[in-house]
Amino acid sequence: MSFSLPETELILGNSNPRFSGVTSTMLQVLRYQKDLMKVAVLGAHHLPEDVKPVTFSQLINLCKKPLPDGRYRVFHARRNNEVIQALLLKKLFGAKIRIAFTSTAQRKHSWITRYLIRQSDAIISTCSAAASYIDGGPDIIIPHGIDLNTYQPTDDRPALWQELGYPGKYGIGIFGRVRHQKGVDLLIHAAIPLLKKHPDYTAVICGETTPDNQSFQDKLQAEINAAGLSDRFIFLGRQPFSELPKLFRAMSIVTALSRNEGFGLTVPEAMA
Repeated sequence: MSFSLPETELILGNSNPRFSGVTSTMLQVLRYQKDLMKVAVLGAHHLPEDVKPVTFSQLINLCKKPLPDGRYRVFHARRNNEVIQALLLKKLFGAKIRIAFTSTAQRKHSWITRYLIRQSDAIISTCSAAASYIDGGPDIIIPHGIDLNTYQPTDDRPALWQELGYPGKYGIGIFGRVRHQKGVDLLIHAAIPLLKKHPDYTAVICGETTPDNQSFQDKLQAEINAAGLSDRFIFLGRQPFSELPKLFRAMSIVTALSRNEGFGLTVPEAMA
């Protein structure tokens, strides 16, 4: 993106150093937004090389005045702490911005989230189920989407699977951070007896395990080892964003087992 910082029209929050579904959403939409308007991203995490991140101090100076034509810049937040960043800019430093907050959670919001929603200028939701948990409802519902130029089927899944070098002939995948909320344990407990009967299948768990969830993975690994299937369950850890479409294409089955999910992208990515 080649433009001067003062021309920025849209500011995107990017506060999480760990890759998540929210990060994936932001990056996929950013590909198109940057061709439609002048976009700055607060936080350098996972950004492509052609997108320049901005710092909080740069935004303080940038947003003291509106755009030359009088329009206020929009700060689009997808996480609570990103709304807090925007509110600090607006309330403490007098930034001339409007705050848009996308809420996807399908559960009762905490008091802090309800407060942040009330402080935002516009609320976006991704589906009617998530919208039903927002007091007063969202201003608009915009469903998630995926880039079909990136996520598309392979012409030869067996060859792609063989290229990855995993055992067996077929993959059963689960994508997302390794934690209880994502239902990784549900897949493993269901797959252990099935993989004993079907030696051509291998389970692939793709996602980061944070230090606070290492004991959760260790317990699952112990169950896998006790079943004698240590070579049939593969924990890949965090993978580069650019590698995920290839992994999706190689799987014969993709599972989405989250116990709580706002509107995950895993299912449409796998369906594509």
